[in-house]
Amino acid sequence: MSAMIHQIPMQIKIHDQIVGNGAHYWDTPAKCVNFAASLQRSDITKDLMYNVNKSTEYPFRRKVNIRRIDLEYCQKGVVEGRTITYKPAHSIKFIDPNTTSNEGFLNELRNSSFAVDIPLWFAKKSGDLDLMPLGHALKKWNMQMIYQYKGCNLNCRYCYVSDIDNSATKGCCSNITPRDIFDSYRFYNEQGKVQGIRCSGGEPSLYLDHIHKVIRVFKEENKPVLIQLDTNGSTFSYIEHMLKHDPNWDDVMIQDLAEHTMVFFAFKGTDDKTIQEITKSKLTLDDQFNTLRFYVSNDFDVYLNLYSSNPVTLPSFIGRLDEEYGSNAIRKLRCLPLELYSPTKQRLERDAKHKDMFFRRHPEQYATGIGMKWMLDFQASARYLKRICREEYGFKYPEVMRCNYKIGDR
Repeated sequence: MSAMIHQIPMQIKIHDQIVGNGAHYWDTPAKCVNFAASLQRSDITKDLMYNVNKSTEYPFRRKVNIRRIDLEYCQKGVVEGRTITYKPAHSIKFIDPNTTSNEGFLNELRNSSFAVDIPLWFAKKSGDLDLMPLGHALKKWNMQMIYQYKGCNLNCRYCYVSDIDNSATKGCCSNITPRDIFDSYRFYNEQGKVQGIRCSGGEPSLYLDHIHKVIRVFKEENKPVLIQLDTNGSTFSYIEHMLKHDPNWDDVMIQDLAEHTMVFFAFKGTDDKTIQEITKSKLTLDDQFNTLRFYVSNDFDVYLNLYSSNPVTLPSFIGRLDEEYGSNAIRKLRCLPLELYSPTKQRLERDAKHKDMFFRRHPEQYATGIGMKWMLDFQASARYLKRICREEYGFKYPEVMRCNYKIGDR
């Protein structure tokens, strides 16, 4: 029996607290994070205010593609086979006239301390990378509108989302319907400001029925949609339970989701001990592989992220990935570093209160020490992946974009 079975009642409770029961599916609200009061407000672009009734409500944000700022830096990263993130320490060379005309936007980027990612996978999904140079493809797919469900079934130590934002009951939030999401996306898509939707959280896979309702609105309006779903990869038993017992969850819903959704799947570690320590749960590696198997078997386009990698158990993890999905699965995998965001530091400093006297007196040193261990583990794991990819598979990690390979293609 899966170690997550006992969590199903808790997960159902979270779902019911977040997703309401409207008379029609387009009126069904979900509680989403209010970014105006969120610790993530630093990467909000202030013009995504359509369909928001009060200035204190801010349910949407927009992820900036650094390609719009420094094309040369991004192309160099692709050539070197690096996962590309942008840090303000890098010299900015503005190359986009539409961006450079907005001084307020530029000043916000110059002064911000966050990293922004480049969704190369999204460009590939449009088919443009097969036809055009990289820069032209990325120019088409350069922004995502992000909405973030409240409520998560895990409590990861490294999570950059605050405890309040991840709670199913506490804090400020906005009630958003599928129609709200469609109207806002259409409004900004027609202005050329966003080209995709990302549902994050919290844990979006607890609300697959609500995401499906979003897709239904798009289909009724004959508007193409492609949704990135970020998941912690822990909810297979819950999804299986809902498919058996909730009439709103069925095979048609899963098929629709698979057709219009890309899954960003987060492995929380490479062994049970590491996973349970990082998530503060009874989640196991078997549970995560069961969840992955569900998405792959239902033909979702899946992209693998690996957090909190233990370099000692990483080889056995890669061996299991190979055994189940073939060597191409590793081409979809990104081992990512853990950073000490403000909510992360707060969690670790709270943990220090239960440690020895020195750390109780100096919780900031405990947090710094954990952060250093995470970074050292990541560096050791990255070295292993580079070596094993070169020696066993004959390519440089990560030499190719993970969108070029499908999990299960050997």
